[in-house]
Amino acid sequence: MQFCASKFCLSLNKNQTKKYGYFGKIIFMRHFTSSQLQTALRPFFFLCHPDLFYKFPMERAINENSLKVLSGHLDSLQRHVGSQTSSNHPSSIPFYLRSKDKSKPFKLVKVPLHNEPLNSFVTNILRTCDLETSYVEKISSQTQQQRPSTANFNNRYRYEPPKSDNMRYKVDDKDVYEEYDLFQFKVRKAREDETLSKFVKKNLDLAQIRTKALDELREEVEKLKIELESKLQLKEILYSCGFNYEHFRGYLKSLEKLHDLHADDMTHLCNKKVIFSNFSGVSLEGDVHLFTGDVQNNWLELFKNIPQHEVYLKTIPMYENTLSKVLLDIKITRRKFMPKIMAKSYSSHLSRVVTTLLDYLSKNKYPEVWPSKLKDYELVVESESAPLSVGITGQFLLPSACPAFLIVDFITKNLEEAKIRKIAYNKHKHIEKSLRKQCKEKFKLQTLLKDDNITPEMMIECMEKLIRIDDLKLNNLNLHITNYYSILQDGTVCIPFNFKS
Repeated sequence: MQFCASKFCLSLNKNQTKKYGYFGKIIFMRHFTSSQLQTALRPFFFLCHPDLFYKFPMERAINENSLKVLSGHLDSLQRHVGSQTSSNHPSSIPFYLRSKDKSKPFKLVKVPLHNEPLNSFVTNILRTCDLETSYVEKISSQTQQQRPSTANFNNRYRYEPPKSDNMRYKVDDKDVYEEYDLFQFKVRKAREDETLSKFVKKNLDLAQIRTKALDELREEVEKLKIELESKLQLKEILYSCGFNYEHFRGYLKSLEKLHDLHADDMTHLCNKKVIFSNFSGVSLEGDVHLFTGDVQNNWLELFKNIPQHEVYLKTIPMYENTLSKVLLDIKITRRKFMPKIMAKSYSSHLSRVVTTLLDYLSKNKYPEVWPSKLKDYELVVESESAPLSVGITGQFLLPSACPAFLIVDFITKNLEEAKIRKIAYNKHKHIEKSLRKQCKEKFKLQTLLKDDNITPEMMIECMEKLIRIDDLKLNNLNLHITNYYSILQDGTVCIPFNFKS
């Protein structure tokens, strides 16, 4: 269960009201801001969070249900000041708290649900759990000192002309929104003022520590990977779900355990690549992808059915060749950085496009502006939800659900654009390759990678600026070009392509 303290604070973003019959309603000041309430209850959440009780299903379920009731009661106290507790609410709710005593991993407490001011209720929760209450008491005392007097009532409350028959008074709540706007302004200003030199100087030690800390784990993972590749007679084992070596090690051990128990069912993996990724199946390249969220039995079923998946692989060249002939020998290819897709799905996409184009061309002729052959152009068939567009490499990107008349019309209108982009890409990719080599050598980087959405032009601009910097220390680090600054758990340094030097 993903539980967040901020859920308890959602209603604080709304005006707190109390009705006064026909004459409308008065809107009151808050006693807690969202961040204050979250900070006050954080020690409590750290003790009762359901994820801490994954070994104890009954206690976990009780905490989940109790948190829902507590959330509703807090919401009631915030929105219905002075109202009576509903009769169907319990007088108290149970919580199991994490204990430091190993002989007793948790203890049971009961939090009373009383109709009282919010600050008092929060204080009682903390006292029931033997937690510090000084923070809440400090907030309460500050609220008492800042409470407006009768003399400045009119400054804090304003009259709003009635809509229809209602009369309303509202509290000026500008200070909260001004505080939020100021925070957002500071965040934007900090991002604008951040430079590459400042970021590296502040985070160099952290990146080096994280990189060195993973050296031992990386060696263990590499050793386990090589052993498995040999044992299962695989070409290679890859991990395409980020940079988390601990997760990679866990999946490798799961695969090893599966082989120890079901070696006979895994013979179809011989001479194949196994990739831990976000789907299970056989890809267009014939690689076996294992979804990291699947249980081992699902992996085992896939291993048994690899021959059935390979049947679709054999049909793909036929479909691609047919589609190429239908569109005047256009080259059917795959998009650069195309997300991995199962062979079965891709075969279905090709079949659909071929069928719709044959139906259309049986009644219509090719446009007159088309050249006699389209062999200098490339076409990529993608899923139904993909956009109909021209990629940065000059390829026509075609969703499989697109009607034939739109396909023909789109190609007709973008023949020149596709040619221009293809020429530009072929020129830039060689420049990018050369600059990437220079950057790796100058800064002695272990790796230099980029996000798929970073075009060659962006990468060239970024690396040209990098090469001009002489005092940047990135020795033996991994550099990743993206859209933001960050230090990943494995020490990888992420920087935006348009950084300020």
